Amino acid sequence: MQIIKTFVRGLLDPIVFFQKKTVFSMILLRNCLYFFCFTLLLSGCKSAKEEMPVPATPNTVDNTTTVSQGSRDTVEIAQMKFQPATLTVHKGDTVVFINKDGATPHNVAEESGAWVSPTLSNGDTYPLIVTGSVSYYCSIHPGMKGTITVQ
Repeated sequence: MQIIKTFVRGLLDPIVFFQKKTVFSMILLRNCLYFFCFTLLLSGCKSAKEEMPVPATPNTVDNTTTVSQGSRDTVEIAQMKFQPATLTVHKGDTVVFINKDGATPHNVAEESGAWVSPTLSNGDTYPLIVTGSVSYYCSIHPGMKGTITVQ
């Protein structure tokens, strides 16, 4: 009963409530601090080093995508095509190829044979740091072709 009276009095006068230093008031104060910290954590604080990928916006007229320097772009493999087929990036950008073509395996190979990705099953990805303009194709399905142009 004393705790209830103290609580009601605390609602009316919070300073008196927390000055009494009852077990209940200390637990309430601790829980308020926990709630505040938890809310702050959920508010989306992130470190200054963490960067979100910059999504590219395809140009539907010529199937070309342009992205900003230092960014990350995605080339989807779907319906037996690289989408977008032509991509313009800056040197040092990362292009991630992702197979979204169901059960059909694909890979990505540079036309001169300088590099070849492993075979990509559905959902697999292959990151490529772009150092220069390149033409590529799927060596499993040679009709699938694409280009990356460095500005």
